[in-house]
Amino acid sequence: MRSAIFVLSCAAILGACTPNPPVTTVTDADAKRFGTNPGMGALYVVRTNDEMSAYGLDLGLDTRSIATLGQNTYTRVDLPSGPHTLTCRGARAPLVVQIMSGQPTFIDAALMQGRCVMTPLDQAAGRNRVLGSQLMPPRS
Repeated sequence: MRSAIFVLSCAAILGACTPNPPVTTVTDADAKRFGTNPGMGALYVVRTNDEMSAYGLDLGLDTRSIATLGQNTYTRVDLPSGPHTLTCRGARAPLVVQIMSGQPTFIDAALMQGRCVMTPLDQAAGRNRVLGSQLMPPRS
């Protein structure tokens, strides 16, 4: 009886979980080609020097933790088209990012006055920032 209750409890917990966004493992060189997988878009979150660059910057995407960025690092996550919620420990509010199939989307993340600030970047600025940074692979 106990094992049946345990199994049912586990099934209920797993059933309540939302699916994780897909993550594609790429190397730094591959990520810096800025291509996308078929039917997907790519989200790049980049962190360069900020006033608190000695501290890790914890990022979340939709329902899970994806990476901790240090000074001059970035992460890339392949996502289906549509809105996705990017969070950062210490941010005043999450940032809803619209992902477009076939396109990279760039976000700058920084710690300013003890708070995480996330700012969209245009294509040129985003690419330049990524090219000057090192890949921090997302957690799977």
